[in-house]
Amino acid sequence: MKGFRYTLAERAEIEELIRRGLNLNKISRQLERNCAGLRAEISKNGGFENYNAIVAHKNAQDEHIKKAIFLARSFSDDEIAVINEGRLIGYSINKISQQLGCQYITLKKWLLRNNLLQENSSSISLEERLINIEQQIEIILQFIEGK
Repeated sequence: MKGFRYTLAERAEIEELIRRGLNLNKISRQLERNCAGLRAEISKNGGFENYNAIVAHKNAQDEHIKKAIFLARSFSDDEIAVINEGRLIGYSINKISQQLGCQYITLKKWLLRNNLLQENSSSISLEERLINIEQQIEIILQFIEGK
C-alpha cells in the first residue's frame, strides 16, 4: 500500500478511471490504494459524478495548510502565564481555554505537543477530582454506617 496522501497524478488517474466507468474496487486495485480511503477521497471531492482532480488536489493542499497553521499555534508569554496560573489553581483545560478565548482542542493539542499534558490524562481539574473523591467517601461512610 502507498502512503496516506494522494498525489496530483493519482488524483488525475482517479478522475480518468471514474470517467471510464470503473467502480470503486477496480479503481482501488488499479491504484493499489485502500478502498475506504479512496471512497473518502472521492466522496469529499464531488463524488463519482463531479470528481475533479485539480479541485480535489487544491482542497487537500488547503486542508494541509489549515492543519499546519493549527499545529503551529503558539501562545504569547501573557497567554502562557494564564495557562500556567490556571493549571496551578487546578482549572480544567476548558476553563483555561475560555479565559484565553481559544478553542478547547487548540489548547489541549498545544499542551500535548509541549509535553505539558499526558495523552490519556483527564482534563478534569484537581478541585473537581477532590470533590469527586469527597463524594465517594461520603457514600462509603453512609454505606458503612447503614450496616
